Amino acid sequence: MASTSTIPALQQILGHATLAMTMRYSHLSPKHLRDEVEKTEAPSGASPVRAQARAHGTKEPVLV
Repeated sequence: MASTSTIPALQQILGHATLAMTMRYSHLSPKHLRDEVEKTEAPSGASPVRAQARAHGTKEPVLV
């Protein structure tokens, strides 16, 4: 799967009724998975909350 694609977009393109069906046929590369994990990790000296906000593309921290 291309790194710019999203699973819901792929679901619509393929005409799948459920995300589960799309996930069955989606094969994420190890690099893509590592990149997604890195988005959730804070650089040294940075706040984990700020890193999460950056990962979500927001300016304000995301509270969970």
